[in-house]
Amino acid sequence: MGFQLKERPWDEPRTVLIDDLCRGRRVATDLPQPGLRDADQELADFRRELSESETQVLRGLARTVTHAVEATARSFAPGETEAEVAGQVAHRLLRHHAAPVRIQVLADGQGRRYRDWKRGEGQIDRYCTITVVARQNGLHCGVSRTVSLGQPPSALLDAHQTAVLVAATAFFFSQAGWESRQTWQRIERIYEKYGAAEEWRHAAQGEVIGYEPNEVELSPRAGFQLATGTPIFWHPSVRVASVGDTVLIHADRTEVLTKPQDWPQLSVNVKGTSVQVPDILCREWTSPKRRPR
Repeated sequence: MGFQLKERPWDEPRTVLIDDLCRGRRVATDLPQPGLRDADQELADFRRELSESETQVLRGLARTVTHAVEATARSFAPGETEAEVAGQVAHRLLRHHAAPVRIQVLADGQGRRYRDWKRGEGQIDRYCTITVVARQNGLHCGVSRTVSLGQPPSALLDAHQTAVLVAATAFFFSQAGWESRQTWQRIERIYEKYGAAEEWRHAAQGEVIGYEPNEVELSPRAGFQLATGTPIFWHPSVRVASVGDTVLIHADRTEVLTKPQDWPQLSVNVKGTSVQVPDILCREWTSPKRRPR
């Protein structure tokens, strides 16, 4: 296959083999190694723009992550803790050979106080948002879904509505050839228009995702050039609500990789185009189980 296999004893430092392979050669690397030229930045754009074969791998991972989150949201028992729900998501991912990188379960408005909350022992009584980033074959993908046990409270509905509009705007205006600042200007305008001008300051809104869970942080200051083959995980948050999907930029459109599989959706009209964004799943309310104190 055009390469030679090298082996080393498990108890021998990895650097011994690397030094032996590189001795007398001109070698560049995207991982810092003493004595070798660091080519990480030179290879960054190459890594961030996925090939067709890499895109197929990412699509498969997107289906796995979406299923894990949505199946868990549909089936966890009221009164279970954030940590227990996170465990269920992790189990579903690992069964399909995907590694959980970040699992966030925010119960009953936890996101209002801590946007980057991971999970804890809080019980889920009324609603929760599950956000996951997972890795498979070196690539990463993220998705977020919100489920309500019974009718969602008005505070959640209002915040979710704004988050949906921001997400639809981000999806649509992630266009090849644009600078990320141009996309961000449209996002910020929606936040301002719907009375949530400061919400984006509380947490990251999106990042280029790929071989790293965060290749490039997308912010008002980022001057990143969007290109065909670039995947982005957008996850805008407004008070207690968050909406998140991974999209892929094409030359003439934006593809949502983490399409809802068995989940309600909202259609948002952006410049005459219908953009589908996940809605809140409303489950039948049952009395949460209570833990003995």
